[in-house]
Amino acid sequence: MARRRSESGVTLVEFGLIAPVFVLMVMGLFVLGLVAVNQMQLNSAVRDGARAAAVCGGPSRNSQPVVPALPNGSACDSRYLISYLNSRLSAVPGGVATGVCVYVGSSDGSSQGTTCVATDTIDPNIFDKCNKGTVVEVDMTYPQQLYMPVVGNVFGDGGTTVRTLHARAQAVCEQ
Repeated sequence: MARRRSESGVTLVEFGLIAPVFVLMVMGLFVLGLVAVNQMQLNSAVRDGARAAAVCGGPSRNSQPVVPALPNGSACDSRYLISYLNSRLSAVPGGVATGVCVYVGSSDGSSQGTTCVATDTIDPNIFDKCNKGTVVEVDMTYPQQLYMPVVGNVFGDGGTTVRTLHARAQAVCEQ
């Protein structure tokens, strides 16, 4: 009985030592789950954007009986493509990627045209370069906040609380 009284606070002390580590691990898993969901959303948006750009492309697109349009109904223009891409990022906080580039090139990888929002070199005629059989590539980056300094020190870019997510997709121009 005397031994039991001397150990009465041991459980509380053990809990006090283990609980912060456990809470930190659970919060870290939650943050990494958010990062994974946002990466999947970014991949999906880029894939949809590459497909939309491939369908829109071609110098003869305005002379066809049915003028192609982006899936949201707007005209085939690089500015509207970029707003379409950003609208696909519904689950991403802020909903806007910081770097969106659209490359149009031949199947051997040589580039014929580039539109990048990050550098403000938007070419409204980039779809004219998307001839049948050429490749259009959409490339996006998004600065993901990691919300916790401890998680940021481990998974962040250069020890910051930001991790840059990146996605790229290609499609073959159809017109």
